[in-house]
Amino acid sequence: MPYPGCKHGYCNGSPWQCICDINWGGILCDGDLNFCGTHEPCQNGGTCVNAAPDNYTCRCAEGFSGTNCDIVDNPCAASPCLNQGTCSEINSTFTCTCLPGWTGNKCQTNINECESDPCQNGGTCLDLVNGYRCLCDPGWQGNQCQFDADECSVNPCVNAISCRNLVGDYQCTCLPGWDGKNCDQNLNDCLGQCLNGATCIDLVNDYHCACLPGFTGRECQTNINECASNPCLNGGECVDLVADYRCICPVGYKGYRCEVDDDLCYPNPCHNGASCINMQFDYTCLCPPGFQGKNCSLPKIQCQRPPCETHRDRCATAAPNSSLGVRHVSSSLCGDHGKCIDDHMGGFSCICDPGYTGRYCHES
Repeated sequence: MPYPGCKHGYCNGSPWQCICDINWGGILCDGDLNFCGTHEPCQNGGTCVNAAPDNYTCRCAEGFSGTNCDIVDNPCAASPCLNQGTCSEINSTFTCTCLPGWTGNKCQTNINECESDPCQNGGTCLDLVNGYRCLCDPGWQGNQCQFDADECSVNPCVNAISCRNLVGDYQCTCLPGWDGKNCDQNLNDCLGQCLNGATCIDLVNDYHCACLPGFTGRECQTNINECASNPCLNGGECVDLVADYRCICPVGYKGYRCEVDDDLCYPNPCHNGASCINMQFDYTCLCPPGFQGKNCSLPKIQCQRPPCETHRDRCATAAPNSSLGVRHVSSSLCGDHGKCIDDHMGGFSCICDPGYTGRYCHES
């Protein structure tokens, strides 16, 4: 008979002699000496003990028996029912009677009471043990959110005349000046109310305009007439401005309110060394001998006997020459600041230089 060979080992050269691997035995090394290690046949916590090759014995835990400890002597001894289920033995096995809210052969599964969608009006279902709870949307109440809540009972309207309960909602009737779902937003009454650069201060259902200087009125629409108090003195004319006024003073006065008497003698309008005396609205020149006129710019004519001859040219003045007795003619009637024109009818007129006036161009 031919040599079949070693299954879990090797031949040492001698006929029919195998050197087996660990945990293997027999003539051909085909016997499992560690059946418990490779197969783990014992159940329910039983301990496996290797016997002859390919053989074992199980030492069973209490309450179990059989070759592999697979027979339950008392099926309920291990308390297989979960979540306080009640265990009953039937034909070497058990059955669990579950508490309400649990299911499964061992009462291991919580029954989902939310599967039937019990919550109404958009409520959210929260599964509990043997029950559920509905989280209701605002405006609804009840164990299934089936009742309309009276939102007005908690006084949600802040600045309102009344609160009206609606289905799943409420409505506030706001007092004047308020807005928003709960009448808690103050309306802005300052939209384009104040004029002329005024600052608007928002109030409740009202506003106040803080006017710039020179303006008044609820909207600062009126320019204050600063001339109403007659601030200009001595007959000055008042011109109203914005937040101010200006005085146009009469001749002889100056200053912000025309309160200063103007010195018409400065600069001195009198000629030929004459002294000036300032008066209200006017001045007087004290002419030295030989001069006359408003500004002492005209020579004083002294007639000799016989009386001066009538001269056709009224623009010429005659003065006696003491040595020759001949009359000298001088065109000085209009002074230093005018040109004399004879009208050939016994009269004359003066054409004044710019800046001068008067019959003799003597007034500056």
